[in-house]
Amino acid sequence: MHWIIRNLLADRIHPTWFALQGVTVRPKSDALQQELSTRGGELMAHYPDPAAALPAFSAARRMYHACGLDPSKVRPSSEALVRRVLQGKGLARVNTAVDAANLASMSILRPVGLYDADKVHPVDASEANGRPDPGVSVVTLRLGTATEEYPGIGKEMIHLEGRPALLDRLGPFGNPSADSARTRVTEATTGLLFVIFEPADEPIDGLEKHLSLALATMRRHLGGTVAG
Repeated sequence: MHWIIRNLLADRIHPTWFALQGVTVRPKSDALQQELSTRGGELMAHYPDPAAALPAFSAARRMYHACGLDPSKVRPSSEALVRRVLQGKGLARVNTAVDAANLASMSILRPVGLYDADKVHPVDASEANGRPDPGVSVVTLRLGTATEEYPGIGKEMIHLEGRPALLDRLGPFGNPSADSARTRVTEATTGLLFVIFEPADEPIDGLEKHLSLALATMRRHLGGTVAG
């Protein structure tokens, strides 16, 4: 299956993505935990506290400001992760897919979305474009409306009014701060959709570098092949 994100926020956000099929999600991995510890140590050595790391958060914050959001109140997920590390709180260990996605996000310093591809209900490209396009699945990135929300993963209800959100035919399922419980990844997951939320002005070489690093991280710890 080939995925397309119909981006209605192209002047503010440049999403990049890949899908993996045939992945193996395990409860934990010693090698992955070591990589997370190493990256956490690098961040702590470079930034003595969250305030010192503000320049590293600038790209994601710029993207939020472009959407009319205050990133100090609604934080990009990448900033929230790094702040926890710098505050000595550590990260919750969930499974190898979620942990690897956290590692990728902490490495590229961009918010990411991780979704079980079989739980996403995309629109067929023929519906979106009005012409036959078999094997192409479309989801949409736009600002949420006043009535759109979803249960977060282990969190309260996530209200999406004025916030960038990914939507399928059932409604919203993700945003750069918190993903939905509906499309969460578990040990039963075999296919992933991975999205990086980049600011619209990110240079193309930066986009390619971040996507390549994230893909390598996920495949190193989960296996699988690129879909589409």
